[in-house]
Amino acid sequence: MSSLLQLKHEQSCSYNYDTLKSWKPNTNCCSWTGVTCDGHTGHVIGLDLSSSGLCGPIHPTSGLFHLCHLQSLTLFNNSFNGSIPSGFDQLSELTHLDLSWNPFRGQIRANSTLFLLPNLQTLNLSSNIFEGSIPYGFDRLSKLVHLDLHWNSFDGQIHANSSIFHLPNLQSLDLSGNNFEGSIPYGFDRLYKLTHLALSENYFVGQIPLEISRLTNLVSLDLSFNTGLKLEKPNLRTLIHNLSSLIELDLDWVNMSDYDKNYWYRSLSSMLPNLQRLSLSNCSLSGPMDASLSNLHFLSELNVGFNNLSFMSIQELLGRLPSLRVLILSSTGLHGELPDNFFSLQPDLQDLYLSYNNLLSGNLPEFPHVNSLRYLGVISTPLCRKLPKSINNLKLLEALSNPFLFEGPIPSSFANLTNLHSLDLSDNSLTGQIPPFANPTNFLLLNLSYNSLTGQIPSFANLIQLYELDLSYNNLTGQIDSFFKDGDSNIRHIVLRNNLLQGPIPTSACSGETNLEVLDLSYNKLSGVIPKCSGPLVIGNLSVLNLEQNNLHGPIPDAYTKGCKLQIFKVNGNQLQGKLPTSFENCKDMELLDVGNNQLSDTFPFWLQSLPQLRVLVLQANKFYGPIKQKYSKATADSHSPFPLLHM
Repeated sequence: MSSLLQLKHEQSCSYNYDTLKSWKPNTNCCSWTGVTCDGHTGHVIGLDLSSSGLCGPIHPTSGLFHLCHLQSLTLFNNSFNGSIPSGFDQLSELTHLDLSWNPFRGQIRANSTLFLLPNLQTLNLSSNIFEGSIPYGFDRLSKLVHLDLHWNSFDGQIHANSSIFHLPNLQSLDLSGNNFEGSIPYGFDRLYKLTHLALSENYFVGQIPLEISRLTNLVSLDLSFNTGLKLEKPNLRTLIHNLSSLIELDLDWVNMSDYDKNYWYRSLSSMLPNLQRLSLSNCSLSGPMDASLSNLHFLSELNVGFNNLSFMSIQELLGRLPSLRVLILSSTGLHGELPDNFFSLQPDLQDLYLSYNNLLSGNLPEFPHVNSLRYLGVISTPLCRKLPKSINNLKLLEALSNPFLFEGPIPSSFANLTNLHSLDLSDNSLTGQIPPFANPTNFLLLNLSYNSLTGQIPSFANLIQLYELDLSYNNLTGQIDSFFKDGDSNIRHIVLRNNLLQGPIPTSACSGETNLEVLDLSYNKLSGVIPKCSGPLVIGNLSVLNLEQNNLHGPIPDAYTKGCKLQIFKVNGNQLQGKLPTSFENCKDMELLDVGNNQLSDTFPFWLQSLPQLRVLVLQANKFYGPIKQKYSKATADSHSPFPLLHM
């Protein structure tokens, strides 16, 4: 118990997390949240501190390393930092170690105590900031089955003698999302037990080596998003001919332009009968797709976007893949009209992306009562000019991305789509008023910009999860007080520029806590003063405040305190008076300060040179006076040029 309480005392940054609230003296530690004890000995053998608000470096004397019977340790999603701590050698019984989603950093040395865990089977170091080459030492973890290093900053080439190729029991290896470069090395065939291999999102180039085709136990292979990879010799058929157990194959951005355009799909359908996920976007594939795809009876996800394909009819494709749930055909040369019964052909289809097919025509078909659609993407696809009235049948729809050329009113039935969390209808010709969104409390993003919407902005008070709101470039009228209500708010971005909004900025903008980062009310008809307050307009997370081209008057509030996060402040084109607030000195991240075209009266603000990031300063058309050159002094003579980053 004392070791656990020591750990809590040493590493806790916040006690607002449920995990550690039960950790109290004079209670049975085996009943504490996250703690697992051996039923016979009472020793602590498992510790799961995921998302527990822990932080700081872990010192070698930490109470953590006194738990010598520990078999499983999970520190996922905390704020631990520094290098990999020494002391792991004291946890010799450890079989599972998860340090993922922390800002651990630096190189992992070959002498790290991490490599002195003889029983370790699972090691997850993903989503940290580790760097350098893959360290020597992994070969000492002879029992390792799962190794996850994805989303770090490991770099350099992986050599054929790398320590990771000396793990005879390894079944899962994830090196994706790093900065590895050069060729994919020889040596993977030594990991003959591998079932999952992920090398995506690196900088690998050249030919995919034949050795990967010898990993006959592979269930999942992901080589995607290495823009320099190619499949020539071996070609796709040679690569997969022994991989009949594959369920997932991701080769996005692998160049297959030299492969016979009439056979790539036949190779897949004849050699990978168990395939469930296939992703081949941006592979320079061409040619027709034929009925042989129907042999992939279990295929649930198909992504062949951004290839120059000539399809069999879409209705035939859907009819032949009964298990299909996700279909991505963006920018594939689709043409013609979608049949009226298109969405009835595959009622279990969940995600559909037809974007950037400029030759599609006709109307977006009506949606049947029975459907499973969650995502619908038709960006830059000229399908109809009106949203189907049957859109209210999409009860499971979660996201609708930017339809093209829709016109007319927004159907009020959107309010009935209770699962909708992202709606982007920007750059259309929508008219009329914004309907109330009464039910979808899970809304995260609403973008109705660049339309011709009119009327007042409805209340969004019920959209308690709303993260981003963009209603810019419309003809909306009325006041904006509904955005600043008492209490907490999750909204980060409010963009209402280029409308016809009137009235004052409400004083309620000063009340309550806020997460607001961007507030853009520019190019409206707002009047009154900028509220003087200690609320979201001057503290908190606000980084962009744009109030330019309104009718505001009075002073700019002098209320910016230490920790101010403002980067952009624009009030150009108002009628503001008084002096430039000296409290701007507290905004050390300020990059752009524009107070031009007002009625400010002050001496030239030399003190702004204390803002190290300031790049753009606009003071024109005010009443600034006095010299624009600092008086000579020994301090100024010895100092560097003021405003070193300023663009004049």
